[in-house]
Amino acid sequence: MGVFSNSTCPLPKDDVNRPNTEEPIMGDIHFQRLLFYIAGGFSAITIILCLFLAVSHLACYVRPREQRQIIRIAFYPVVYSLLCCFSILDYPASRYLLPATSFYEPVALMGIFFLFVEFAHDDPSTRDDYFSQLEHKRKTGSRFKKGGWVTVPGGSLRWYHAKWVAVYFYFLVTIIMTVVELTTQAAGRYCEWSFSPAFAHFWVVIIQNIVLPIGVLAVVQFYIRLSFEPHVKAHRPTLKILAFKGILLLNFVQEIVFQILIGANVFKNHPKITIQDQAIGIQQCLVCLDMMLVAIAYQFSYQASEYRVIQRQAGGRPMNIFQAAANALNPSDLVVGAAYTFHLVASGVGPVGNGSWRRSGGYEKMRGSGSGAAGFNDIAGHTRNSEDVRMGRLQYQRAPSTAYQNTPPAYDDARPLRSSSPYGYTNPQRSPTRSPSPDSRFYKPETQPYSTLGDNTRLHVPNSSLDHGRPSYDA
Repeated sequence: MGVFSNSTCPLPKDDVNRPNTEEPIMGDIHFQRLLFYIAGGFSAITIILCLFLAVSHLACYVRPREQRQIIRIAFYPVVYSLLCCFSILDYPASRYLLPATSFYEPVALMGIFFLFVEFAHDDPSTRDDYFSQLEHKRKTGSRFKKGGWVTVPGGSLRWYHAKWVAVYFYFLVTIIMTVVELTTQAAGRYCEWSFSPAFAHFWVVIIQNIVLPIGVLAVVQFYIRLSFEPHVKAHRPTLKILAFKGILLLNFVQEIVFQILIGANVFKNHPKITIQDQAIGIQQCLVCLDMMLVAIAYQFSYQASEYRVIQRQAGGRPMNIFQAAANALNPSDLVVGAAYTFHLVASGVGPVGNGSWRRSGGYEKMRGSGSGAAGFNDIAGHTRNSEDVRMGRLQYQRAPSTAYQNTPPAYDDARPLRSSSPYGYTNPQRSPTRSPSPDSRFYKPETQPYSTLGDNTRLHVPNSSLDHGRPSYDA
């Protein structure tokens, strides 16, 4: 419990700012400088490989929306490796350099998600039509109870919107938490060396470790569903997602391990190795090694060969490398996507629709107001659920079979629903006396015994109609 109960920072800011006084580990080279040289070598290889990959795509920039995302993903190891390398060079600056990596991490995750969206359907104007026609099945029953699978009306459109919102939720929350981390770090209330709730580090790590699986699982589920489509499988999405998720998995596990070791005060000063070398230097050097391995994997998973084939088949001259670079650096799609996310949330997009964000494994009936909703459900055998509510609100429901048709009931006989009386009140030939209509204020009904029944049953008939051709019920 010492990891969580300690209310003091295990490594105060003064210890981090204090210059290294350890003995040289080799000649006049200190351990910190040695770690920097090793990490610098890893970073140099990473930069060369990623720049080569980016330039190869810029040279055949024929699919801007796809290749822009690939270039964003390719620069993620570069940004991460450089910041980690300079964190080894200057331990006090690492408090501000390392959180800066969290600014680019959600950008790279959005890049892989947008890339898969482009693989699914490359025309944004008809993308909703594609997902509304893509079959989507949902598991019935509870989480622990066996159930079947049913086809969801409206296709996969709501499922696609839910994944979009989940990825952007991770994107926005991670950026907000990074700003909080930098702010509390400057105020001296962060203390990355402690898991005490008295410091902001505890809450930032908890929130980040919650939203990270949300974003990653949304991308993985999106990939799993679309990887069965032949036109998506042609882009080799499995290699792409494995190469990218390797970064997040290695960083996640590695950071958790070092946080536990630091919080438990495992690291101790050594004549040649300080606590900063162990807690900051070794960890960031390992991250640089991870980035180099990922950059090597990128050469096989994100290569530009398929775009060169498209360029040769299409003919013509693509935009030059500088125009392509300007297009790749344009962040407008991220801004537009964020605005679209707020629109979806305000419209009530959720795993079960109607603004609900419960698990997507069940169904939820329409939450109407009293008998109004029930009356709608009973008409013509049509059952209106939350899917109809949300799809109607967003005007995305295009399936004519689910639309409600307000048609009158059919009868077995051929009689008209309403027929005129053979002795109309306003017809002078049928009603010689033009007796007033029952709607008239001069109408006063009279009673006459029904003699054929022999009881006290009385029949209301209009006055002045007993002797002028009207039907009579006398015996």
